[in-house]
Amino acid sequence: MPPSAFVAVASCLAALAHGYANPGSCSGACNVHDPALIRRQSDGKYFRFSTGNKISYASSSSIQGPWTVLGSVLPSGSSINLAGKDDLWAPDVSLVNGVYHVYYSVSTFGSQSSAIGLATSSTMDLNSWTDHGSTGIQSSSSKPYNAIDGNLFNDGGTYYMNFGSFWHDIYQAPMNSAATTVTSSSYNIAYNPSGTHAVEGAFMYKPASGQEYKIKVCRSTSATGNFVDASGVACTNGGGTVVLESHGTVYGPGGQGVFTDPSLGPILYYHYVDTTIGYADGQKRFGWNKIDFSSGWPVVNCFEQVQREEDGVGLPEAGCILPSARPIHTSTTLILATLNIEELHRLNVMRYLSLEQYMQKEILAIPAHIAILKRTLGPYSRAIATPDEYDGVCTPFSLVLY
Repeated sequence: MPPSAFVAVASCLAALAHGYANPGSCSGACNVHDPALIRRQSDGKYFRFSTGNKISYASSSSIQGPWTVLGSVLPSGSSINLAGKDDLWAPDVSLVNGVYHVYYSVSTFGSQSSAIGLATSSTMDLNSWTDHGSTGIQSSSSKPYNAIDGNLFNDGGTYYMNFGSFWHDIYQAPMNSAATTVTSSSYNIAYNPSGTHAVEGAFMYKPASGQEYKIKVCRSTSATGNFVDASGVACTNGGGTVVLESHGTVYGPGGQGVFTDPSLGPILYYHYVDTTIGYADGQKRFGWNKIDFSSGWPVVNCFEQVQREEDGVGLPEAGCILPSARPIHTSTTLILATLNIEELHRLNVMRYLSLEQYMQKEILAIPAHIAILKRTLGPYSRAIATPDEYDGVCTPFSLVLY
């Protein structure tokens, strides 16, 4: 298929449905929790940081690996005088004014006695890191938030720190021009009012010029607030459109970030449980997938995975969900946060129909909170193999979401 035809088919399919491909290949040291990824400017080497071993980090010549563990960012722990200073969590890495910044969390499980710290290096070589202690973002039981899971976002030279976990969920705080300390009070940008308020691990991303979106399950015309999901529900009122969830042997993907690979484009990276290996923290795997923004939302596309031999039509390898078809302005931004594993698991009971069922049935999306979609297939009851058939009209795959 010529490139132009492929693009036409891909964009046509993306407007109808999407699902989840399996994680890309990984070799070497692939067991991680809360990965953070960056590529060194001087030589193109990849560096991956993760929870454990006082911020463990590894390097590789490519995102696929082989990954080699280098050691710890802060082998002596953090200078922040809180419980947990020797057990650092959830790193985030950025290049700021030519210096590599690794932000880390100091806390203990279930506690609001927490802080976000900073270590810097000009090279990311082993033993080259300097600990700067707290960024000024700290919490206690008197605060509405928990100061962990920091993520730095650069909005045209203005820096913001997104952070939070449970309690009142995701907050944002302006940072100074060096991105080392907070400059003013934080404010809430995402909140789940139900249950245990299980939202955490926020990450904001801005693709290359011309695709101005940011990753979450919510979007906004501003980097500082008013995020809504694909149904228009505010992120501060429990809104959120799932980008990636449990499927097949991939369980509970989280700790995510977005990285622009020079050859692959935008990459969603995360940790996940491979159910064939085990569920322990030390068994979590490093996962990554290419993501596509052409539909207006970040999509992990599954339509390149499986082909029907008799008609050549690509079918999803796992259940696919139906994204919003509403247009999105190119300056729109998004924010990505991890849902709790129970909710991800609940949303994963999906299947797709056979081609024969597809030719006879309407598309239904159930339950109602996903928004029931009915579309009569009419004369377009045959799967389309090329973008030229039916004047480019896309016939949707028969999908039933339970």
